[in-house]
This record gives sequence, structure tokens and C-alpha cells, in this order.
Amino acid sequence: MLATLRARLTPWLGLVRRAVDLLGLFCAMFLSDLLVQNMLFGGAVYITGEVWVTYARIFNKRTLSLLPSGIRAQGLLVFILAAAMTVALVFLFPYIQSKPTCLLLTLFLVGGLLQQIVADWLAKKHASGALRRRAWILAACHAAFLAAYVALFWLNRQVVVYPFPRDIGALYAVVVGLTLLLLGSQCLEPAEEAPTADASAEALAGDALLQVRSYRIYNKMTVNTAMAVNLSITAFICYMRFLPYSGFFASTWLLVAWLALIALATGGSYRLLSKRYLARHDRPIVFLTGLLFWAASMYGTLSAPWRSTLVGSLLNGGAMGVSLACMLSIILIQSHDMKTVIELGAGKIDNGAYRRNTEVMLQWSMLVSYLLLLVMLCIASFIMEGKFAHVEAMREMRSVLQVMMLVLPMAFVIAAMIYAFLQPLDRNYADKLKKYRRLQAEGRIDAPLEARLRAILVGNAPQRLAVVLLKPFLRRIFPAKVVGSEHVDLSGGGAVFICNHLEIYGPIISVIYSPFPVRPWVIGQMLDPGVIIEHMTPGADKTLRLIPTRARRWLVRRVVPILIWILDSTDPIAVHRGTLRGAIQTIQESVEALTYDDNVLIFPEQDYQSEGVAPLIASFVQIGKSYYQRTGKRTTFYPMYISRRQKRLYFGPGITFDPDNEDEKDRIVNYLYTAMNQLAGVPVPADPAQERA
Repeated sequence: MLATLRARLTPWLGLVRRAVDLLGLFCAMFLSDLLVQNMLFGGAVYITGEVWVTYARIFNKRTLSLLPSGIRAQGLLVFILAAAMTVALVFLFPYIQSKPTCLLLTLFLVGGLLQQIVADWLAKKHASGALRRRAWILAACHAAFLAAYVALFWLNRQVVVYPFPRDIGALYAVVVGLTLLLLGSQCLEPAEEAPTADASAEALAGDALLQVRSYRIYNKMTVNTAMAVNLSITAFICYMRFLPYSGFFASTWLLVAWLALIALATGGSYRLLSKRYLARHDRPIVFLTGLLFWAASMYGTLSAPWRSTLVGSLLNGGAMGVSLACMLSIILIQSHDMKTVIELGAGKIDNGAYRRNTEVMLQWSMLVSYLLLLVMLCIASFIMEGKFAHVEAMREMRSVLQVMMLVLPMAFVIAAMIYAFLQPLDRNYADKLKKYRRLQAEGRIDAPLEARLRAILVGNAPQRLAVVLLKPFLRRIFPAKVVGSEHVDLSGGGAVFICNHLEIYGPIISVIYSPFPVRPWVIGQMLDPGVIIEHMTPGADKTLRLIPTRARRWLVRRVVPILIWILDSTDPIAVHRGTLRGAIQTIQESVEALTYDDNVLIFPEQDYQSEGVAPLIASFVQIGKSYYQRTGKRTTFYPMYISRRQKRLYFGPGITFDPDNEDEKDRIVNYLYTAMNQLAGVPVPADPAQERA
């Protein structure tokens, strides 16, 4: 029963500890305002303790080998900066202020830090023992520290006389409540796994993981997101002390309600997203939506006039929870996928080693965000010393904190957005990775699929960055609606889609609106930087004839690199015209794509038409024959039709290649030609003439 309870509560223990840290920061700022009349000093000292605790968790013998060499080198700089801030706060600030209560505050905060360290050590030491004995030992530890706080406070009041604040009872109650939460989380914390000594653990050492492209991008995306979230929430806790004061007890309950609603909204939204939304949308888009929503919610929290009210805080907390769920859902889902990706690139690993590496990188993000906030609070505490009684100075500092609390997290939000765009593990390759795992579980090997996954997710193959960036804008410029996608069945593998061209309109609509990932056929000259200029020059001369010749040539040369970048991001299959060898190469590349479960998009019309479909060049049917000869599988050809007038993208029922039919080329071409014209609503000739290549 205890094991079941621990299993259910373990995912929440980290959130409980984080809430204890945040509420502890709030109490430290209140106590600092009480004792030294400088709330920022207490917050800075408290965060200094968090910095050193986090630093010790990262840079120790057990975890040092898990860190990339770049972070190990940065560790020295972090140590020097943290040491400088510690000296400034513990020695320089008390010397400047010359108040005996400053030493008392430092002793209280250092005592709270030691309380957590000692209790955590006892919890780990007795993790495998009986729960009752463990609870009594931890309770005695916390009770001893609480008694020491009361005695220290009483002794200090015998020496230094200052008004007894009316909120001190509420402060005691909150501290006791935080201690009980900490005690409960430490009692239920599972025993720490012993590190493995096999080769899989060595595969995670140092920079090995960062050699895997998809994991490297995922790691940077996750770290920057964690920094943004930690900075936003922690900074807002500090900012709350500058809001109109309504009493410590009321402010604490407002903070607790805000944190609780963020947690509840995150959990509820995560369950909803996991079941309904993620299956229909690309992961980078969901993640970016969460980031943007988070930034907007944080801006509203800091700038809205009702931010200090209960309703306002709860509304913003709910909005931040929903946005956090968007980001968290993608991070957790991709975390599961990344283990498979790492195995593709770095060999077999175990769950414990992978989890430890992930935890260390998240701890690093916490350390950096804490250090940035520490520097900001340390400088502000010196600047604001002696000015907290002045209303204008308080307003100026609140404005400065507003800007800093938006600018710092926003920098990491932007960095996370960039890495989300760069992530090659989109919905298409997530499905391929799922199939790869299923085949592995069945003891089967799909060598082409494995090679494709390794090339895209581990290597440095071109990615669909331009498509991801341009798709939202192109959809506004070229609105269209998808009709008939239910006719398409891709459960058997990749398929071939046959579509009308409509000059540049057809390829754009088909790529940005197709609900199925496709690799289009693109004229080879359009992918060759040395040839594309000559290929585009006649069209530019015709379209831009009013522009001087030299200006047209200059414009074409500048547009070509952008156009090639856009075309490469569609993962195209080059169409080599004019030679038999080129045609064979195009067919072979298309068959190769089908073996990867990729879908091929072809525009085989002989001429362009504004409506309806021109006769089709029949050479594409060779794909079905070659694919069958190579794999023994029968591919399906699906008709597509794009209507510029109706702004529709139509899909029709497919036709499957039959290797036993001698007239298969005529059968498939005639069916597709007829089906595409029927989708267009155009009468079809009884015996359509088709040119065969």
C-alpha cells in the first residue's frame, strides 16, 4: 500500500518542494522587511542559498560526468559570480547597514537552508527503512530547527527592542505549514536508485548525447523553457512584495491560491491536450502556442490593474497553467521519444541513466535562472537601501522590476521558440518513431525506416524550417479548405498523391494544407543554384519587364538563395528531365521515400489549366511497379484536385497498384484522370488521350 501511495504521489513531490521554495522566498522577504527594512536583501540571501544548493547538486562526483564540457567550463564562472554575490550580501551589506538585526536575518535564512540540507540527508539515509521511524527522525529534526528559530528570535528581542509586528503570528503559522509540507514530501520520497556501471551509462557521459541532433535541440528547448518559467514565477513572488500591502496572511493566501491554480490548470489542461489536441496538431505549433500564451499571461500579471486582486490573480494563474500545460505536454512526450532517438544515435541506454541526465540539465537551468535573479536582487538591494520609506522610490523600483521580469524571461522564451522551430521531430517523424518502437517490440527490423530516422533525427539532414515558418502566413494569403481527406488510408505505409499544378498555386496549396506529410516532386533545375538563375530569368523578364534589366538580374540573384532554402525545406524529390538516367533516378528516389513510409506528391499534367485537369504524363506509374519489385508491397495512388475558384483542396478514393494486370499503367492513369476531373466537377471525355513517357 505504501509503495502504491508513493508511486501516485512521486510526480507531485517535486511540485510540493518547488512550492515550499517559493513560499519560503516570500517569507524571507517579509522577514527582511521586518528586521532590516529592506525586503530585497532577504530575497537575495534566500536565493543565494538556493544557488549553492543547486550548484552542489550539479557539480559533484556523481553528476559531473553527465555534464557537457561547455557547462563544466561555465561552472567556474558560476562559482565565481555566486561567491562574489555571497560576499556582498553576507559581509558588505551588513557593514554598510550597521544594524544588529541584519545578522539575525542572515542566521534565520542560513538556518532554513541548513534545515533542508540536514533533513534531505536524513531522508536519503533512512529511505529504505520503515516509514514510521523515518517520519519520527525527520519530525525531530524539523522540530529542533523550529525551536532554535524561536529561541534565537526571543534572545534577540531581549537585546534589540523593536515593535512587535501584528503579522508575526501568521509568519509562524506559514513557517510551520511549510515545514509540515517539507516533512511529508521527504517521508514519501522514494529511495534513490544506485547508478549503473554498464556501457549504457557511459553512453550518457559528457558530450555523447549532444551529438544526437534532435536531442541537442530538445535539450536546449527544454532548458530555455525551464529558465523562462522559473524566472517568471520566482520574479513575480519578489514583485508581489511591491504591490499594495494587505497583510502577510492575506498576501500569503493570495500567493497560495495563485500557485495552486497554476498547478490545477496545468494538470487539467495536460490531460485534455494529451487525449484530444496533440493527435491533430504538430508538436512545435502546440509548444509555440504555449510559449506565446505564457508570455502574454506574464505580461498581464505584471501590468494589469487588477493583478493584485484575488480574481485577477486567479485568472492569470489559470491562463499561465494552460500555457504551461502546452509546453509541458510536448516536453514530456518528446522526452519519451528522445530515449529512442538517443538509442538510434548513441546506442542502448537504461531509464535510470537517461532520467539522471535529464534531471541534471533541468537543475542547470534552475541554477542559471536563480543566478540571474540573484544578481538583479543583490544590485537592487544596495540601490534601494534606505529608500523603502519613499513612495516615489518604491514606484521606480517596481517599474524597474516589471521591465526586468518581462525582459529576462522573454529572452529565454524567444530562444526556446527558435529551438522549437528547429526540432525535426514533428508529427510525421513522431509517427515513424512510434512504428519503429512497435517493430522493435515485435522483434522485427525495418532497415530503411531506421536509416531514415537516423538521417533526420540524429544527423544533419535538411529540415522543414521554412515550411513551419511560412505556413501560418501563407494560409492567410491563400485560404483554402480540405475536403475528402477521410478517403486516404496510410496504415499500410506511404502513398503517392497525384495533383493538378495550377502553376505556383497548386504546389503552395498542397504543401501548406495537406493533412498528410508529403515530399513533392520538384524540377531538378530549381534545386541547383548554378542552373536555377537561368531557369528563372525568362519568367522574370516576362513578369518584371517594366524593371530595368540589371535590376531584374540583381533581384533574381537575391531571390534564388531564399527560394532554394524554401524548396529544400519541403524535403523534395528532384525531377531530372531529358535523360533516361535522370528519369530512373527520380523513380528510384520516390521508391526510396515510400520505403521510409514517406508520401510522394506529383504534378504530372502535360499543361497547366485554370480549372479541370490536363492529360497526365503516365511515367509516374512506374513507381508502383518498382516499389512492388523492391518490397513486395502494393502502393496506392490518390487523386487530389485544387480549385482556385472554390478555394478547395479535394481528395478522392485511391487506386492500388496491381502487379498482375498487364494494362496497369492505362488503368491507373485513366482512373486518376477521371477521378480528378470528377472532383473538379468537369465532364470527362469517354476516352481521354494520355501521353505516356
